[in-house]
Amino acid sequence: MDSSYYKSDFNASGRKIILTFGLINPNKGIEYGIKAISNIVKKHPNVLYIILGTTHPEVRKQFGEEYRLSLELLVKKLGIENNVEFFNYFVTKKELIKFLIASDIYLTPYLSKEQIVSGTLAYALTCGKALISTPYWYAEELLADKRGILVPFKDENAISDAVIKLLEDEKQFSQYRKNAYDYGREFVWENVAEKFENAFIRAIENYSDTMKTARAVKRTILPEINLNHFKIMTDDTGIFQHCTMSIPNRDFGYTTDDNARALIVAIKNWYLSKNDDTIAYIVKYLSFLLHAYDEETESVKNFMNFQREWVDTKISEDTTGRMVWALGYCLKHAPNNSIHIISINLFKNLISNVTHFTSPRAWSFVIIGSIFYLSIYPGDLEVKNISTVLTKRITDQLNSNKDNDWLWLEDTLCYENARIPQALFSYGGFFNDKKIMSLAKNTFKWIMEIQTDKENNRLTLIGNKGWMKRSGERAKFDQQPVEIAAIVDAAYEGYKYTREKYYEEVIEMGIDWFLGNNDVGEAVYDFNNGGSRDGIHSLGINLNEGAESTLSWLLSLHRLYELNQLKIKSGEKYSVNKS
Repeated sequence: MDSSYYKSDFNASGRKIILTFGLINPNKGIEYGIKAISNIVKKHPNVLYIILGTTHPEVRKQFGEEYRLSLELLVKKLGIENNVEFFNYFVTKKELIKFLIASDIYLTPYLSKEQIVSGTLAYALTCGKALISTPYWYAEELLADKRGILVPFKDENAISDAVIKLLEDEKQFSQYRKNAYDYGREFVWENVAEKFENAFIRAIENYSDTMKTARAVKRTILPEINLNHFKIMTDDTGIFQHCTMSIPNRDFGYTTDDNARALIVAIKNWYLSKNDDTIAYIVKYLSFLLHAYDEETESVKNFMNFQREWVDTKISEDTTGRMVWALGYCLKHAPNNSIHIISINLFKNLISNVTHFTSPRAWSFVIIGSIFYLSIYPGDLEVKNISTVLTKRITDQLNSNKDNDWLWLEDTLCYENARIPQALFSYGGFFNDKKIMSLAKNTFKWIMEIQTDKENNRLTLIGNKGWMKRSGERAKFDQQPVEIAAIVDAAYEGYKYTREKYYEEVIEMGIDWFLGNNDVGEAVYDFNNGGSRDGIHSLGINLNEGAESTLSWLLSLHRLYELNQLKIKSGEKYSVNKS
């Protein structure tokens, strides 16, 4: 059948399609196919490389989606997003035939010489595709006598040369297809067909749940949410503050800051999955926050040692702000009435004592938490007035301190800067205040301009070894995951109220920073346990995996899922398979 017959189903009419299909794992050598495409598009810019299939279950169990995500980052790095499509799901036999018929060239760039079988290559051969493969044993036998083209292992240039040769010589292209199709008739035996059919049926039945959840939208692969390290770091008291590598370090005890963040992560995960096992974690973190509030002094304690003794030397406004933020989110999305009521009572106790705060980040956390609260109780004038007063302080300070070159409310850009525009987005969007929204946009885009490497399309954060002072240079290290969480949260609020693609791209860069698209080119995310390393410094990755870093990753990742859901609900994203 003519390959153009089904191309419209994949929005690829008039394009030459190269296909690789099967369970994805590092031995497939797909990175060499992707690199070859970057060469091919120089002569044939309309070519499309389709990579069809989910990650091999054994690979996912041990390494998660590390390999697949590295492929997506490679595509972005090479700037060939419009020439490579990932279809991250299992297909039925009928769907597979559509893909095969629509393709012009079938590619298996496998890395292992000793591979003795490839069902996908056999399928492509019986469909009469032009075949290109590395010379593993099965391919050498199957593609003999000019039934296909063999190229050396790990050689993207040889792959691209072979593809270009076929695309530019229609007579030879047709002859390879005919040779493959004629030889493929030998495979059409009733018992062989039955075995293939049964194998595909078993695959579909065994992994049907994966098929339902893993359908990736265009050029977007959602990393799997892995809570293993998050759970390991949590004991009966709360979440530990630090780890030595991936082992909880009890010497440093716990903080209210981290347990506030952990409460939000647990609520987000429950809201996303509706897994009631997560409620036990919600209760632990909420209980910690409840204990952190001192009714006598009406203040919040932050540091607790492993013996469950508070060891604070001073009261932190930022910690109180983070508690208000967490409680606001918790009361809005509480899984049961008890959690909702406890959250409201503690929220109200805290918010009545925040107007004297002087920290802009504390103001911001309070504003964000207040908007969560007001979305449930819009008639509460006290909370509304407090959020309005604090928002005015931020805007006044921004307007009085900024100039043409410095659009900031302080003379130093330091930690969690993006929380300030996030608060403005939250307030301005909720109350439909166009002036506040405009200030939020300008402020956020200014701080992102400073922290974006446009040439390499990646985030390059302000380091905590000196920060960035007015009229000074940005400190390059150490870069910490907590900054990414703030950026992603702010970008999500910006996208929610404006629908500007810019904010979506910032969120993707934030996730990519964790996955290796950063200034040292190494993954901060730990694919083995779901944790996050504590950031990057001039010599590489800080291998410790503390609470702040791991929670920042999980906050960012859940935001990516929320973005995906938001776009689906608004009709902006849809499955390629519309049948």
